[in-house]
Amino acid sequence: MTARGDGVEKGFERYRHVPQRCPNCKRELDTSTECSGAEVEPEEGDFTVCFYCAEVLRFGSEMRLVFPTHDGMNAFAEKQPRDFASLLKAKMLVTQMLIRKAEMN
Repeated sequence: MTARGDGVEKGFERYRHVPQRCPNCKRELDTSTECSGAEVEPEEGDFTVCFYCAEVLRFGSEMRLVFPTHDGMNAFAEKQPRDFASLLKAKMLVTQMLIRKAEMN
């Protein structure tokens, strides 16, 4: 998951990176949280989920957030099915959080 650092579940280690905007919702992102809760610095090619819109993104060249390609997503699902399942779970959890938040307003 990627977030600004506010509202991320307790117990998850956060990695601060250069602030940048989600290419989908344009919200500023400056923190990443590894799905397992381990403290892991993201690397070029890693996938993430925007904390504000649940869009699946990828760290591209120079660690810029970009939309993943279909081929890239398919290759990730084939080569790393458990990690792909974790990515989808993170997307689902963020989506559920956004739905609950919208229902409260």
